[in-house]
Amino acid sequence: MKKKIIFMAFVVSMTSSALAQESVITLRGKVVDKMSKAPIEYANLRIENTSLGVISNTQGEFEFHIPEEYAKDTLNISMMGYATHKVTVQQAQPNATILLEQKSILLTEIIIQDKMLSADEIINQAVKNITINYSKQPYQMEGFFRQIQKVDNNYVSVLEAAVEVLDPGYGSKKPLGIGITEIRRSDYLKAKPYYNIADTFYTQKHNALTSTLGFNHIRELASLKVLPTTFFTERYTYKFDSIDVYDNKAVYIISAVQRNNKGYLKDPLKEERINTIIIDAETFGILQVKFEYHPKDNYTPKDFRNVTQTNDSILSIVNGHTHVYEFNSYKGLLYLKYIRWSDWVEDYNVNLKKVSHINEYRHELLINHVITDPSEFAEISKPVNPEISLYKQARDYNATFWKNYNMIYESKEERELIQNLMKQISNEKN
Repeated sequence: MKKKIIFMAFVVSMTSSALAQESVITLRGKVVDKMSKAPIEYANLRIENTSLGVISNTQGEFEFHIPEEYAKDTLNISMMGYATHKVTVQQAQPNATILLEQKSILLTEIIIQDKMLSADEIINQAVKNITINYSKQPYQMEGFFRQIQKVDNNYVSVLEAAVEVLDPGYGSKKPLGIGITEIRRSDYLKAKPYYNIADTFYTQKHNALTSTLGFNHIRELASLKVLPTTFFTERYTYKFDSIDVYDNKAVYIISAVQRNNKGYLKDPLKEERINTIIIDAETFGILQVKFEYHPKDNYTPKDFRNVTQTNDSILSIVNGHTHVYEFNSYKGLLYLKYIRWSDWVEDYNVNLKKVSHINEYRHELLINHVITDPSEFAEISKPVNPEISLYKQARDYNATFWKNYNMIYESKEERELIQNLMKQISNEKN
């Protein structure tokens, strides 16, 4: 089976700076599709044979701060359906454009016991292999968390945190140890003309970081005393979609359909769901899980199972949801790389019988470093209070720390919010 690989390019610039008295090489650029010139979002950029990495944002942009000791190491840029590009860090010259040549990759025909596996067989094997594909030993993750709110597609708040997570290992009943190294946020809802019940949940009563980490269902499955190999198949029916390529390896693309039809809407035919699971064809490691839900056109509040009354005239309705989590291979095992979940909440005006506002709540967690040697674990000195919103746990803004911290590169609007925060703090000090 042959797979056509599309060109991919990225433009980089390089600077040197000091972070904790350590020289750093900073790569900035944009990952794009050469054929269409469209940006490639969520491309994976990582130093080969390490856990150091970042991803591109929704505009394909990235910024990667790399300790100079890795200057001669190889930088890998990978994305589903594309050939992995490799270049040494020091070869990534300022303003250089690096292209991936279009080529065919011959994928090894995947046969187990002289037959192609069905979608259910692939899923069951992937669940069985959780105990060997993910670390059962303690390890520590360092990462970047972002919480955003938009109203009618306009940014009204952003919160960002540098986090550290001590995972006791897949299969352990012990809870995650979660700490915040630094945290910053814009003026909350300064640009928002109103306040609704969803704001109270997402920003005042809800700790989005602990909830986001809880969305790693693979870890949840591994912690069960007896691993139910039919867990997924009892809740979903599966369809084999295709074999694709990721990081120069063959992967299965499986689509999932919920069995009980108990979704957001009373009539499942009025919902549009896109659920996919990407599985390594060799190890059966689950590399990505993605669930998406959106209602179809011409719906009313009566079509939904759950509607929240904000006040006498406004109903809050979840009219869209996306949940994605991905893993990277490191030292022969899979470790969490990225989680994103987004909710779109409509404010429906009962008197006017129309939607007055659309709120988007997006939470992202990027793991930029994994530590597997217990002797190198850092003590979590600033634990997160899981019962309190991160907005209420924000601290003084430390501009020096954020200068060279690996994160998901901000969009233009997000950068403007952060710049306004810096100006505000500067004015307060003056």
